[in-house]
Amino acid sequence: MKTEHARNAARSWLPALAIIVGYATFRAANSSIYLSRFAQSPESFIFMTEPAFNITSALATVICAIAVVALCAMGRLKEFSMPVIPAVVILFCGMGATALEGMAPLPADIILAFSVIAFAVGSIMLKMAWIELFAHEAPRQAIIQIACAGIASAVLQYGLSILGALRTIALTVVFLALSAALLIAVRNGMKKKEPRILEHWHPHRNNAPWKNAVGEISDALLALCVLEAVIGLINSFMLAASMTFAGAAGIPSAAMAIAAALFCFAALISRHLPAASAMFRVAFPVVAAMVVFVPFASEGYTRLFSTVLLVGYDFVALLLLYQVAYASHKFNVSSYALMALFSGCTKLCLLAALVIGGVFGGRESAAGSSTVSFLVLACAVIYILAIAAVLLSRDRRKRTALKDAAREDASAPARAAESENAEASGTHDDARCDAAAVSPGEDGAAKQQPDEGETVAASEEESLETTCRLLAEKHGLTGRETEILGYLAQGRTNTRIAEDLFISPSTVRGHIRHIYTKLDVHDRQELIDLFH
Repeated sequence: MKTEHARNAARSWLPALAIIVGYATFRAANSSIYLSRFAQSPESFIFMTEPAFNITSALATVICAIAVVALCAMGRLKEFSMPVIPAVVILFCGMGATALEGMAPLPADIILAFSVIAFAVGSIMLKMAWIELFAHEAPRQAIIQIACAGIASAVLQYGLSILGALRTIALTVVFLALSAALLIAVRNGMKKKEPRILEHWHPHRNNAPWKNAVGEISDALLALCVLEAVIGLINSFMLAASMTFAGAAGIPSAAMAIAAALFCFAALISRHLPAASAMFRVAFPVVAAMVVFVPFASEGYTRLFSTVLLVGYDFVALLLLYQVAYASHKFNVSSYALMALFSGCTKLCLLAALVIGGVFGGRESAAGSSTVSFLVLACAVIYILAIAAVLLSRDRRKRTALKDAAREDASAPARAAESENAEASGTHDDARCDAAAVSPGEDGAAKQQPDEGETVAASEEESLETTCRLLAEKHGLTGRETEILGYLAQGRTNTRIAEDLFISPSTVRGHIRHIYTKLDVHDRQELIDLFH
């Protein structure tokens, strides 16, 4: 029995370990390829040295993202259909073109364009393949895997940064190959499980799952887009105006390590991820105050400002990565499309910022003075941050309640008929709204029933989900309250709900109070009776 238990434990941990190692090596290799462009420039600021490289990369990423969204909308990209080996080959070709730059008979601009496009295409393909694995994991497992992979990739990136050029290239190739092998192995294992039934986008339907999924990531996406635009504006302006500083090459790796450590602390120790809106409200006054003094301060201050800005950016990027996986898992929508939305929107903001900052900074470089113009740029940055802070501080609960009320008024007749059918079918038993799996040991007897029993259980679970959804729509529950309602109906404790959703127990208690008030119940037994 002990041997069998050990084998089962190994089977459950090995895929998780493979995901952590594989994603960490991919991130380290991907960053190494990106940062290798720095070796061709003596100075840099924040994370860019060549505006042409970054503009071309951002443009290629936006085009790829649009293509992926279009393919997903047409139903052409199925589950586990993102090619892995071709993506790795594309990255290798881009690395080879970069290594041969200056020696090949082709013009340098053509080689640069090819290497940049290869990097953008191969990178986004592998990112989408990895995010799909996280979307198939339970939210608790996904967040732990992302956190551990983030800190491991930061360590690997530091190791690559202190090695010589040849060793770095060799290890980058090894990391990419190892990452691809682990990705394929884990994906093949997931293919053997029961496939998810994804909700496809239909232009003439309500598409509620897609709207809910986009709403789930909207705050973090807005925060990341704003930070990407701010970094692009400042970076491109200072490069065009020759306002560079020494010691910038190590900032990206250091910032990523700090952000990964903070994310690990939030996910594994405090067990509570901050909301993007709350984090942005903290970062806004800090960045706004620091950016004004950049043209007057020392290089040490500029390095500190750059690090603070990148730490905030990298942390929000990790947070959004998890939210993309969570939204795909919760609403059964394509992770490819959500990841394409993530990459496309952020790179579009970066592209616009690079062009504007480069043009503005180039004019001041020709005029010979850039201090006053940088202050003007700082005012623009503060204005952008302020607008984003206002948007992120709006009460999402009120907006959701208004949408639920409008939906209730519009679909009252259909809901009434559906409610009668649900009552006639005799809905009972506890169920989660998002159809999450029952934990081991809870329904052990049911698992031993014949296939007919499993079919009946599945039918009951489906009808319970319908009842849960009807209650949420009828009483105007928010998305989070609807989710917690399912946990309550299943009999989960406040502590378990907080652990599964990565929110604090006090937040859970607050949501439960709102649920009781809206449903006009006084305890859990009265709430559970609503499902009988």
